[in-house]
Amino acid sequence: MLVDTLTLSPVPASGTILPTVTATQAKLSRQEIADIYVQYGHLMLRRCRAITRSDALADDALQESFVNLIRYGTAFRKATAKLRWLYRLCDRCCFAQLKKRKRIVPMEAPERIRAQTTEMNTRLEDRDLVLRMLAQLEPKEQEIAVLFYLDGMSQGEIGKLLEWSRQTINKKLGKIQLKLDDYKASLEAER
Repeated sequence: MLVDTLTLSPVPASGTILPTVTATQAKLSRQEIADIYVQYGHLMLRRCRAITRSDALADDALQESFVNLIRYGTAFRKATAKLRWLYRLCDRCCFAQLKKRKRIVPMEAPERIRAQTTEMNTRLEDRDLVLRMLAQLEPKEQEIAVLFYLDGMSQGEIGKLLEWSRQTINKKLGKIQLKLDDYKASLEAER
C-alpha cells in the first residue's frame, strides 16, 4: 500500500517499531482501483461518451479519470455519494479533453428519442445543443450545464452540490441559455 506519510509506533509485546497508516493517508490500492473499475467503469465511460460525443475522446477522458483517481483517490474514500464523486471527476476530465482538442462533434439523437413528446424533444434538443457547444463555455458553466441538462438536476440541487446559492445557479443558467440561443441562431443562419 502506498502512503503519503508514515508514522512509527512501538508494539508493546515485542518492542519493535512498526509503521502505522491511517485510512486518510493511504492511497487507493490496486485492488480498490480494480474494484472501482469493475463496479463503476462502464457508467463512467457512458458519461464520458455523452459529454464528449466521441468514443476516442471518451476513452481518453476515462483513462485520465482513473489516473486522477490513483493520484487523488483518498478523497473518494471520504465521499458519501461515490458515483456522483466519480461523475464529477469524469466531467472535469471530459472538459479538459474538449478544451485540449477544441472540437465539437455533432451527433443526431437516436430515433426513439425523437418520437417522444414535444416538450421532451425541446429539452433533449437543448441538451444536445448544450453538449455540442460545451467547449465554448467557461469551466464552471460547463459543470452547471452538464448537471442541469444531462443529469436533470434542479437549481437547488446544483447549488447544494457546488456550494453556491440557487440564485447564482439561476444567473449562470441564464447566461448559458443566452449562449444556447445565440448558438441556435447561428445554426439556423447556416441553413
